[in-house]
Amino acid sequence: MSVYFADTSAIAKRYLPEVGSSWVQSWIDPASEHVTIISALATVEFVSLLARRQREGNASQADFNRLRQDFLFHARHQYRVIAPRQGVLVQARRLVAKHPLRTLDALQLASALAAAGAIGAFPILSAEIANYWRLPPPRASSQMTQTPIPETGPGFTTRCRERLPVTIETRIVVK
Repeated sequence: MSVYFADTSAIAKRYLPEVGSSWVQSWIDPASEHVTIISALATVEFVSLLARRQREGNASQADFNRLRQDFLFHARHQYRVIAPRQGVLVQARRLVAKHPLRTLDALQLASALAAAGAIGAFPILSAEIANYWRLPPPRASSQMTQTPIPETGPGFTTRCRERLPVTIETRIVVK
């Protein structure tokens, strides 16, 4: 059994056919007995994504209702949902002040860092910032290993070329 933190860009691949969907299906299937952690923010962000697709004509009302219902069912019964607490907000502010992250990406990363601090190291999956993060075990000094993000590759943009306070595995797995 493995533990994963998935942000909205990764978790969406379970419900929407796109590059990386089959890989997400391989580890998110309940039969795999993996634990998937998501931030409560993902419950809002994913419904927003579905609503945008519907407004743009890329999803019907029936698709919107079915996918929202499926996702919210999984959030209640299959995922471990963590609510952002004050410490997550403080960490997210630190991340956006130091790194070129968007607000929700920083909140997702701060949520993952908080979860890792509580239960130990696990992969963080995202198609937005970097495709695959692996957190080091928490250290007493609270300093984390820093590895530069690769300069190029699918899913990487110029705003992601800095060091983040996590170890980045360069293997591209989604998007």
